[in-house]
Amino acid sequence: SEAVAETLNTGRVCYYSRSRAKLWRKGESSGQEQTLKELRWDCDADTLLVLVEQKGVACHTGRRNCFFNAVRDGEMTVIAEPEIDPDKPALVTFYVPFYYPGMDIVEQGMTGRAELFSTSYAEYEQKIRSQMTELFAESGFDADNDIAGIILNRWGHAYVTPQPGFFFGVDGNPAPSDIIRKGFGRIAFAHSELQGMQHWGPAADEGKRAVRQLANLS
Repeated sequence: SEAVAETLNTGRVCYYSRSRAKLWRKGESSGQEQTLKELRWDCDADTLLVLVEQKGVACHTGRRNCFFNAVRDGEMTVIAEPEIDPDKPALVTFYVPFYYPGMDIVEQGMTGRAELFSTSYAEYEQKIRSQMTELFAESGFDADNDIAGIILNRWGHAYVTPQPGFFFGVDGNPAPSDIIRKGFGRIAFAHSELQGMQHWGPAADEGKRAVRQLANLS
């Protein structure tokens, strides 16, 4: 029910992953997002059908959907080929988390910002190359030949860590994230952290919402 509620509230399709035991927002790491077009359910109200606008591919095999096998003329037939070629260049995204178990949450935020600003680009590059080598060397990966380039972003919206209560409120008070969304006069606020994810998708959604708020002002 929580996944359905988030899907309806945000317009981005969210599932509950039994293997991960948590909510899974389709495309939050791959960018292959699904935008809700319509939500239907069957006559017994025990099955949901979600109609979506698919960005990129949906299946881990590189196909638009997972139903690419069919029985035709009495034989199993593959009816869709992968759209993503494993021999073509791939874009890999790495996230650097800043957490320090045992520290107070405010102290963790300050320490994380200090680490973010004090770590050089060369150090991050070395960490990325080492991690990719550890992950893919057995498959023939060679950092010198297989990495075409590295882009490093020190994201501004990661400088602030919302405190507990930011998304859901405390002691019956409204959540700060909901208050911010209401705007102030002719000022509208948009920030990816309002959805709890440091990701360009939620950032774009919040930006669209803020622009519409301003457009509706008389």
